[in-house]
Amino acid sequence: MENKESWVDIKDYEGFYQISTLGNIKSLDREYWNGSVMVPLKGKLRKARLDTDGYRIVNLNKAGKKRTHKVSVLMGIAFFDYKFKKDKMVMDHINNIKTDDRRSNLQKITTRLNTSKDRKNKSSKYTGVSWSKANKAWVSRIRIKNEQIQLIATQDEDLAGNIYKVAITQIDSFTGDKKAFRLKCRDICLQPIQKVN
Repeated sequence: MENKESWVDIKDYEGFYQISTLGNIKSLDREYWNGSVMVPLKGKLRKARLDTDGYRIVNLNKAGKKRTHKVSVLMGIAFFDYKFKKDKMVMDHINNIKTDDRRSNLQKITTRLNTSKDRKNKSSKYTGVSWSKANKAWVSRIRIKNEQIQLIATQDEDLAGNIYKVAITQIDSFTGDKKAFRLKCRDICLQPIQKVN
């Protein structure tokens, strides 16, 4: 549990706003021009609200422009080197409580893992593997570029899980030939381990 709160500047809002390890956001003391004189503005804790999906969001203002940001995304940028809209990763709430934006409850993971890590009613202990009643076997499948590829149907759940893990590492080599991709993944997975002398 994270108890000590420390603050860092929010990227692109340096001197205006900071975010803490507990997911709080505050504005900083500053002055602004009201058209005739400089007026002091006292910093304060910003109150977040919920978006339609239940995530905490906050409005930040700079140079007369107001933008809405997800607190979890701001946390990712500040503490996890997350590059919003450029990163192939997403910010995940470890305990699945969308409003718990403490640094200790966030992690940067792949979208694929994020959508499968807490599936309910899954039949296998492995991502990408499910029990097929029709085949009476463990079936491993992966989706690449909108193509569903069945990797294997087997009685061995561990083998099905391992082939899926291999397929994840080979996604970039997929050329559109499902059969070739399937065989490549199976070959890699089933290679005998070479003994080193």
